[in-house]
Amino acid sequence: MFGGHTWRRVKLLSVSPDCCVFQLTVQPEDANPIGGLHGACIAQLIDMGTSVLVKCMSETGFQYGAGVSTELNISFVTGAVVGDILEIECKVVKRGKYLAYTMTQLKRVTPNKKPAVVAFGGHTKFNLDTRPNNL
Repeated sequence: MFGGHTWRRVKLLSVSPDCCVFQLTVQPEDANPIGGLHGACIAQLIDMGTSVLVKCMSETGFQYGAGVSTELNISFVTGAVVGDILEIECKVVKRGKYLAYTMTQLKRVTPNKKPAVVAFGGHTKFNLDTRPNNL
């Protein structure tokens, strides 16, 4: 089963204060018993990807840590299998004083296969200021 090792295989393709793009090649440890990308692995990719994005916002004074999740939702659109290459795009929808609303789209970008959205989701993060005088 997948775990922290999945995130260690993710490649960062681009980053800005409002968007991060990652890539992952699906491995057997990311799959469910029938060989498809496990839904919980998708949830982990959305959670971790948007947490990196929110951490990047600390440059703007919004976040000082990765924040705390208040909501995570996922729509599974089509499957991905071992060997598929996924592009994970995380974007800021809106940020306020206390909350950041983010969206993620996972797309299959495997050469010689039709590109397809595998899943998309929303993730809301609470601004947890972890500076010593603010805890």
